[in-house]
Amino acid sequence: MRLVVFFTALALSCGYANAQEQKEQDVSTGVGQGIICDTQQQAERYVELRDGGAAAVKALHAVNEEAENPTACGAAMVAFTGGKPLTEKALQGKTVMIVKIFIVAANDGMSWAPAGETIQYTIISRPGLNI
Repeated sequence: MRLVVFFTALALSCGYANAQEQKEQDVSTGVGQGIICDTQQQAERYVELRDGGAAAVKALHAVNEEAENPTACGAAMVAFTGGKPLTEKALQGKTVMIVKIFIVAANDGMSWAPAGETIQYTIISRPGLNI
C-alpha cells in the first residue's frame, strides 16, 4: 500500500546546498515534508507544470491524471534514506534537483508507519522556493 499523506506542497526539508555539495554522493538521511512521486518522469513533469504557472494542487492533479493513478505524486511527511540527485530543472527561475530517495516511514499526521524502503522521487530546492 502506498503511504502518501496529502499535506501542503512544501519542499523536502533537507537543504538544497547540502544536496548540491553531495551531487555525486548520496543525500543524507532525514525527515522531511515535500512532494514525492512514483517515477522520475512524474517529478520532472510536476516541476514543468509548476514552472509553467500551474498551482501546486493543479500540477499534482495533472500528473496523477496523466499517470492514471490518483496517488502517483503527492505531498507527504516521510523519513528517508539517501538517494542520488538525478537531474536539475528550472522552476520559477531557480534550479531544483530531482532526487531518488528511499522512504522508510511515513507520517499520517498522528503517527509514523514503516514503509519498507519504498523508492520515490522528490524535488529539492533552495529554502524559500515554493514547490
